[in-house]
This record gives sequence, structure tokens and C-alpha cells, in this order.
Amino acid sequence: MIEPTATRPGGFPCRIRRQGDPRCVLVECGMGEFMRRQILTDLDQHPLPDLVLWGLQSEPYLHWCEEHSRYAAGVDPWTGEPEGGPLLWPTDEPWPMCTDPTHWKPLRRPTELVGPDPVAMVPVAQLYARDVPDLPFPEGTDVLRVLWCPLIHDGQDTVLPQLYWRCEAEVRAVGVDSNPPAPREHDEEFVPRPCTVSPTRATEYPNWDIPANLSHALEERFEGIERRFGFSYFDVATTPQSKVGGYPGWTQPPQWPDCACGRRMEHLLSVTASEPTDGRWLPSDEHRPGSESANPAVLDAIGHGMDMGDCGGLYLFVCPACPGMPYAHRYDC
Repeated sequence: MIEPTATRPGGFPCRIRRQGDPRCVLVECGMGEFMRRQILTDLDQHPLPDLVLWGLQSEPYLHWCEEHSRYAAGVDPWTGEPEGGPLLWPTDEPWPMCTDPTHWKPLRRPTELVGPDPVAMVPVAQLYARDVPDLPFPEGTDVLRVLWCPLIHDGQDTVLPQLYWRCEAEVRAVGVDSNPPAPREHDEEFVPRPCTVSPTRATEYPNWDIPANLSHALEERFEGIERRFGFSYFDVATTPQSKVGGYPGWTQPPQWPDCACGRRMEHLLSVTASEPTDGRWLPSDEHRPGSESANPAVLDAIGHGMDMGDCGGLYLFVCPACPGMPYAHRYDC
């Protein structure tokens, strides 16, 4: 129960108590302001620090400023454990900028072109060899950083990604840039919110990429799987989410790139707008106990928050056989 202690609803302070219980918590603001700040998690502390009032154990409460501060310090905001943290960009290298004069932003007015001035690239992913040992790191490197220009580029009508492989110890030795520039223009659908990844190993099988003759030969087996388990092989063979390795979760026919050496490139990683909130591909640590659906406590925090042009996906490919490990990208939605 929330009660204003003044005659006006906007008076202050508010008194918060459980109905029938004389104990209460005072919040030094009016009711309307309290509700606004509570919704935005903009209070300095949880308004009910002793949740025994509700017959519950205390739940974590974290001010959004503190959450961002902890993330910037390289720790999980909720557990305090070390995480990937800010992008490892050395202070002796200039921040990557996109100089394509024709990149553009949808719905921008008075013109779609954003002008000739460079646009700062935004960090999208940072992966360490210790977390994803199956990732084919070039010799002498142990961290992969993915950045992209957050504007639309002609050709594939999507962002322009760049890959950087580095040695973590060497970057830390020269110092990490703690104040990267923000892009002066960006498409909101391609700028991720700060988040971390928890690698979970899984086995995938080809979906769109299965050869037609093999798919036909296995048709009876696929039908048997659906009768036995209640879902189609093609619904669960490949996960349509951000991942390293495996098969691209194409939403359109496959478009595997070829390297200049003539080899077909290998799928390195995918960054997709879709993240599962239930079923086979939802990580086990995000499940609601006893359910196949996501725990409500983590539901809103799953994924990077990018729409990527109507639930699109950007797929990165490399050729490990060639020096420098050349890369290419594809996009569909």
C-alpha cells in the first residue's frame, strides 16, 4: 500500500506499507514522482529494503547509474564477477571510423545521406579464446572484437562490419581506451545495448543448408521425429540466434561467400535480432524453474536489443586457410 502523507496526491513523503501492518517505509517524494522513479529504477535504494514485510526474501535492486558504472568497470553488474567488460581498444591506435560518404540512415530528413564526415564505429561483440576455444583465432591472438558502422550501406542494405583480432596482454600493456567516441549519426536498429554473453555449447545440424537429395533421402526419418517429439527437424536443427560457429540461421536462401582462394568460407559468428525466450534453444540458466519458458527476472534482459531491420541477421564468415584470415558478411531478414 502506498499512501501520500499530505492532503494532495503530489504531497510528500510517501509511506509504503503492507495492508494491516503498522510498519512502513518513507520515501521523500510525492506519489506521482515516486511511481515514475520506481518504474525507471531511479531511486537511490529499494523502497522496501526489508522485504520480510511481503513474506519474501530480499530481491536485488540496482540503480541504473550503478549498473552502467559496474559494466564499464568490467564486472557483471548483478554478481560482481569479471565479465568481458568494455572493448579492449589500445590507446595507441585511433578508434575505427567509417569514411563511406554514401552511407545513409533510414527516415532521416531532410536527406537520407549523412554527409562526408567520418562516423565512429560501434562495438558489437568481444570474444575471448578462453570462453570460446573452438573459435579459430589467428596465431598470437586471443581476443576478437567486432565493430560496425551503424548506418546502412549499399550493396546489402545493412551495416558495415569489421573484425579485429588482438592479443589481450599486448593491448593491456599499452593501455585500454576508456572513452571511445560515439557515432554522430546512427540507425537505432543497429546499436546494441550493453550486455554480456554466457557461452553455451550446443550441437546444430543443417537446415537451409542441407542438400536437397539428402533431405529427400531422410524425409521418412524427419517425419518420424515429428511424430515422436511433436516438432519438425527443420524447426530445431539450427538455432536462429546470435552464436559462434554452427550453421547460419538463414531466413532467406543461403548465400555462402567464397574466398579469393576459391574455397567456400566458414561461418564464424552470427548476430541476429531473434533470441529465444522458450523451448530448446533457451539457455538452461535462463529458464523459469520447472518450465520451458524464460524466467521473468531475465526476460527483458535477454539479447542485445537490436531489431536489425525487421528481425534480421548478420552472418560473418572467414577463410582460416588464408593468411590474415580474410572475412566477409551476409545479411538477410
